[in-house]
Amino acid sequence: MLKSVPLPNEGKFSMSRLIPTELREKMIENARDMLKGQGDDHPPVVKLFSIASSATWLLSELNPFEPTIAYGLCDLGMGFPELGYVSLEELESIQHPSLPIPLIVRDEHFDADYLMSVYVEAARQHQVITENPVHLQQAHQKLVVQQAKSKYVPS
Repeated sequence: MLKSVPLPNEGKFSMSRLIPTELREKMIENARDMLKGQGDDHPPVVKLFSIASSATWLLSELNPFEPTIAYGLCDLGMGFPELGYVSLEELESIQHPSLPIPLIVRDEHFDADYLMSVYVEAARQHQVITENPVHLQQAHQKLVVQQAKSKYVPS
């Protein structure tokens, strides 16, 4: 009898102090949607930030084969936010130099109002991840107009 062999790390959730299990499961589901071609723009699921700087991460996906690697909008506070991958293990390892406290924490009150593309556009316009409702609405409107123009075919 043949047994199904799981892929390395598939289905394994390393315990994370930053992201609770239910949010990790949603992020893995988002990544699987991407792999299947069923969605390419999810709302951010988690917001992480540094209590010692202006670094911020809006994360929407977690690699199902390596669940310590997340994908999202990353801003190290230097004016160049970008989409990319980040190691949760590395973020969790960042500690205060003299106190036993973590410097990267999760915003427990974060609830995305828009898809990631809107946060990316707003960050591009303002050179920082923003949750300002006016900035997000402007970015959303810009993307709607761009999408309408790209679907318009002159006769």
